Amino acid sequence: MIVPFFRGLPGLRRFVAWCLVFLNIFFYFSFEKEQAKFDQAIGKLYEDSYYLQIQGKLFSEIIDQHPLETTKLLKSISYKALRGHRNSQKTLGELA
Repeated sequence: MIVPFFRGLPGLRRFVAWCLVFLNIFFYFSFEKEQAKFDQAIGKLYEDSYYLQIQGKLFSEIIDQHPLETTKLLKSISYKALRGHRNSQKTLGELA
């Protein structure tokens, strides 16, 4: 492939930048199948209701420890989740 250089040869910075761009594109297409497998595995994990409940319970404990850094709505959902309300735990698990 012939690439015309109308303004002379590119500088070292520009050369390195283009090498990084092409390297990034190469790695993207090289690992695309592995990324799809990983996305499916993570998707199955997020569909698990037990995982969401545990995640929500942990997130509600974090909200309870830092009450000044959250909204009233999250505080109310967190309050319910700490009391054992499963739907609130799942909701917080999806938000976490």
